[in-house]
Amino acid sequence: MDYFELSNGAKIPCLGTGPSAVYRRMNDINYKWKWISDIPLIGRLLYRIIYIFKRQKVSRQWVDVLSESLKVGNRLIDYSNSYGDGNLLGQAIIKSGIDRKELFIVSRASNSSQFIHSVREEFLKSLSNMELEYVDLYMFHWPVPSHFIETYKEIEKLYNEGLVKNIGICNCHQHHIEAILRECEIKPVVNEFEVHPLFTQKPLVKYCEDKGIRVIAYTPLAINDYRLRNYCCPLKLFEPKN
Repeated sequence: MDYFELSNGAKIPCLGTGPSAVYRRMNDINYKWKWISDIPLIGRLLYRIIYIFKRQKVSRQWVDVLSESLKVGNRLIDYSNSYGDGNLLGQAIIKSGIDRKELFIVSRASNSSQFIHSVREEFLKSLSNMELEYVDLYMFHWPVPSHFIETYKEIEKLYNEGLVKNIGICNCHQHHIEAILRECEIKPVVNEFEVHPLFTQKPLVKYCEDKGIRVIAYTPLAINDYRLRNYCCPLKLFEPKN
């Protein structure tokens, strides 16, 4: 695994796994089985039973896949508190048998925690659910207007307590970054936002590079967009350039 060095000297794996959320894989149950809930008397109970068994199955698959990804060499897990599956992440780490010190765990403050001023409470609860003592990189998921500066300052406190090893940001444009650099004490080491061949965001990438902020690209293959899949071989993106 190759690593990139951040502006503070820390190193981050060049590739990672974003396990997403279990509930996103539960949507099909609403299409296939929702009609059962309309059966008189027992419909809702049957639907609830099916839902519980389906969630247990999906949760086991989630843990197994993430655990296997760690076993084959992945060392970065890109997670968010908005996913709500921190306990499963902890199970996957334990099941993999990989030493915690070898892993780079990324997590984020949810938008809802920013709105209700509970960033710290959410973080501590998530840390407990994941059975971790710290996360390697903590960010907010989105720069919620009128709240993201307060959120960033709360994350700075967690950093000063040693609960967060590095501070980053997500989905920030230049004006967001300028506000953070102006009003906060610790410069973010990364900015994670959508970047791929169909949406290069070159001006923002250049701005981050000039400020010494590493760019983390999410959806780097455009969520398997047909324009990339059919007309551009993704492997060519990794070929050396003259």
